[in-house]
Amino acid sequence: MKEERKKLETENAGLVTDLSAHGGNIDVESNVYAESEVLEESYVQRIDKLELAIQKKSARNVLSKYGTGPFYIKVTLKHDAGSGKGNTFVIETAPLNLMPHAIDHFLQMIEQKMWDGLTMVHRYIGSHVIHSSSLVTETGEQDDIRFKKANLTHLAFAEHSPEYPIEMYSVAFEGRPGGPGFYVNMDSKFTTQEVDASESCFGKVVEGRGILDNIMKQHRKANNVFMLGIDSVTMLPVPTKE
Repeated sequence: MKEERKKLETENAGLVTDLSAHGGNIDVESNVYAESEVLEESYVQRIDKLELAIQKKSARNVLSKYGTGPFYIKVTLKHDAGSGKGNTFVIETAPLNLMPHAIDHFLQMIEQKMWDGLTMVHRYIGSHVIHSSSLVTETGEQDDIRFKKANLTHLAFAEHSPEYPIEMYSVAFEGRPGGPGFYVNMDSKFTTQEVDASESCFGKVVEGRGILDNIMKQHRKANNVFMLGIDSVTMLPVPTKE
């Protein structure tokens, strides 16, 4: 949706430029520009209202099914990563009020077992190193039909909160508007300052970081793509508050 705003701004600027090239006077140009600004503002307001409505609906979905959060998601790999510390890591979600749409989308994926049997791969975004979920199985077979059938291919819009920036071990949906793939940031230099402001960061790894670090070390030593199968991705019981 933010891409549509940029497109509209470009079209508005081009309209005034074309008018000048064909002998339009300054009064006409001003009127056209003023009218286009009103149209743009109306369009932006409608987009903002739609995004807010989606966020409110997502928050209601999560609250009715799981509670207020934060939620804890355990990723179990099929093989020990070689660290001697096991084969699982745990993701803690962002506060629900900050990223309701992304959290709702992710929890729906977990509930429907979208990631079971797929893979985590070690790859790069630009010059930055990450661990990324992949729609490919360990045998190299593309398996995206499950996401299409579940209507969980991507977010409705790229959700972002300045109160929850991308840091080391942050988890975010890949691409824009985002999904279905997600990644774990393994580069301390790959922060919100280096990525687009619309990056959908919705969680962080809070347990099992040593396993992910070890995958990094193995990849650098082997100098190739490191792929590990995902056995399961499940939600852990929400801790009770005393």
